[in-house]
Amino acid sequence: MKRLSDFLSGDVTLIVTGRGAERFFALCAASGICIRRLKKSAADEYTCRMLGRDVLSCRPYCRKTGVRIHIAGKHGLPFIMFKYRRRILFPIALCVVVYLFGFCSRFIWRIEISGNSYLTDESITAYLKEHNAACGTAKSRIDCDEIELMLREDFGEIIWASVAVWGTTLIVEIQEGTSSEQTGSPETSYEASADAYGDAAESDISYVLTASKDAVIASVITRRGLASVKEGDEVLAGDILVEGTQEIVGDDGGTKLWYKTVPDADIIGIVTYSYSDVIYEAATDKIYGGYSISSVYIVFNGSRLMIDLPFVSSEDKEILESYYQLHITKQFYLPVGAGICRAYEVEETDITLTWEEALVLAEYNLDKYISELEENGVSIIEKNVIMNKEDDRYVVSGEITASESIGILETIFIPESDTEGDTEYDGDYN
Repeated sequence: MKRLSDFLSGDVTLIVTGRGAERFFALCAASGICIRRLKKSAADEYTCRMLGRDVLSCRPYCRKTGVRIHIAGKHGLPFIMFKYRRRILFPIALCVVVYLFGFCSRFIWRIEISGNSYLTDESITAYLKEHNAACGTAKSRIDCDEIELMLREDFGEIIWASVAVWGTTLIVEIQEGTSSEQTGSPETSYEASADAYGDAAESDISYVLTASKDAVIASVITRRGLASVKEGDEVLAGDILVEGTQEIVGDDGGTKLWYKTVPDADIIGIVTYSYSDVIYEAATDKIYGGYSISSVYIVFNGSRLMIDLPFVSSEDKEILESYYQLHITKQFYLPVGAGICRAYEVEETDITLTWEEALVLAEYNLDKYISELEENGVSIIEKNVIMNKEDDRYVVSGEITASESIGILETIFIPESDTEGDTEYDGDYN
């Protein structure tokens, strides 16, 4: 902001000579004249920078101290305007540009999404567009708190969301839950259950955490509910891990009553993934040659104007697009962008993969598969994968041992008549 203020006000570079230079600077400082970048360049000679409006104010001090000042340079908008005063189109164009920048700063021109792995950027962007939060929307119409709430309610995968507006960019940060975290809040779960069971009594609806897949229990940390499994137990998909009941202990150490609740626990299981991959011995290798620019395009507020270049054919070529959106700062984007389409020459040749080449490709595919698992919150413990050659193909198979959260919150319907007579409920779902 200081640089912008100096540019708008205009400043000059001065060369001050004379034995009274130090007294001159002291008088200027006492009168409130700002002197910056003061440096001694020679004996009794100094260079400094001063606002243009202060140059006239310091002249009485020049006569009083006997120094001479020489203007070595002029900087800032007032001097630029004076230099081009006879070119009326320049200041008009400058004013138009400043106005357009100010006008564009009132809208959203870019959406940045981070933290998603299950949900694609396209699906979240389409959802925001349906709820009037797309590119081109006025920032005054963006309610970040409301968007955060809608994302958590409408997407079961999202357990946390943060939406903020920086410059002309809408920043959407989300966290996707695995297992029980994807179920949303207890209130949301109860509302969904009420819709599913219609007129069923509230006391007939219970919640449990079930296993999402076959696993061996590694750890159970229960915050709410009654755990049905312990470390080392083997469970199958669908088995109940934590029941939605909670015990209240009396002063005498005995059970005072049981009541319903929404279970909450961190349940880590050891899971075994079966991995298989097939790589054929006969393959096609692509050799990319030179390229030529086949077309260019300009984008304004989502609308694209494509310009095909003459004498450039894209037949039997692969097209690669590169796009750049104009921006002033890291978060201040404009609704204007440009891109080019490059047409690469591709030569395809039939090759036969050797064992070593197939092994490299198999390791690449395996690493990619493991990376996708890790992005979804899976921790790899051990991998036991081998490759064998069968006829004209290489078969990769094995098992991957990993640990991950396996609890899923589910709703069950238990008629009140089926419950035990000595069980009491207080209807607390919080």
